[in-house]
Amino acid sequence: MLGRRPEHLGPLHLAVLAAATFKDEKPVQTGGPRQASGELVTCSQCTGVWAAAGFVSAHTLAPRTGRLLTWSLAAAGANDWLQAGFAALTSKANELEQRTSDS
Repeated sequence: MLGRRPEHLGPLHLAVLAAATFKDEKPVQTGGPRQASGELVTCSQCTGVWAAAGFVSAHTLAPRTGRLLTWSLAAAGANDWLQAGFAALTSKANELEQRTSDS
């Protein structure tokens, strides 16, 4: 066996894998076969499935490389959430400040 077996991955691994495969993008609605094939590559759920399969394979075949890739992308996903939260808080603070200065 080259590496760790998938059934030995714990809840923390699942959480990190979920963060690493997170993608927040809305597909453009055009309809037809072009959209159907495009969504297999671009839809967040489909991309997450493909990415998760690749990461689990990497964890099994080359655990060190798999962990490096997974944790790197999980950090990028966490950064996206933090940036979105910061933008929302800043927007709300600016809105409240504007209201108090208008009063």
